[in-house]
Amino acid sequence: MTVLDVLPPARPLPDAVRASLDAVRAAQLAARRRARRETWQARALVAGVAAAVTVGGMVLWPHIHGRKNAKPPVVAPVAVPAPPPPVTAPPEAVAAVAAQPALPALPAVSPAAAAEALGTCHDSYQSKRWRAAAAACATAFAAHPDDAKLALRVAEAEYARDHLSEARQWAQRTLALDTTQADALAIIGRSEQRTGHAEAAASAFRRYLQLAPRGWHAAEARAVVRREHANAHQAVAQSRGRDEDAAPNPEAPATAPAPLAAPAP
Repeated sequence: MTVLDVLPPARPLPDAVRASLDAVRAAQLAARRRARRETWQARALVAGVAAAVTVGGMVLWPHIHGRKNAKPPVVAPVAVPAPPPPVTAPPEAVAAVAAQPALPALPAVSPAAAAEALGTCHDSYQSKRWRAAAAACATAFAAHPDDAKLALRVAEAEYARDHLSEARQWAQRTLALDTTQADALAIIGRSEQRTGHAEAAASAFRRYLQLAPRGWHAAEARAVVRREHANAHQAVAQSRGRDEDAAPNPEAPATAPAPLAAPAP
């Protein structure tokens, strides 16, 4: 007797279970077919890209290789124009520059004295002790002759002490080092105005307005420029009036008629 003889006979599966098993087998087969199809599509895409790269390389390689071996084009030499002759200032400008007074030379200063003077200059200027500030800042400037701010401090201190000539000289020294120092132009304008040079004052204030149209001294500068402009117009009008008064009247006779001679007896 075998085991098969002992086991009970197999029962047939129900229809629902058999249908479920068939559906699972069908789904598995469909999944295998879909995976196989996607694999073949991916392989075809990779093969197409590789073929495109190969064809592109075969087409572009002769052009690239030809460019490498090609000789550079011959460029014709370009004629360079001769530089223009140097511009020389007119004799009037040279004479005007030569007529300006030379600034006084400054004495030599030792490094220790220069350092001490620099500190004194700063402290005196901040506390508005103008006499000490003028002396200390001038000494510090002698050791630093390229510092425009030190020269401007000396100019401001000298102007505060009513030393107008010295203030104007130090302001000119400031502008010689830095043409953008508008406060130096304000000092020159004020000094020229107080010494009776209205035109020079207006010229300095015009330059100030060009550099600092909204600066601290802009209102004063505009007032001076307007006043000088009005004075110039008034002078022109008065000159024209004098010329008109001196001109002869065309309607009046040039000379009085001579009297008639009396008849002889």
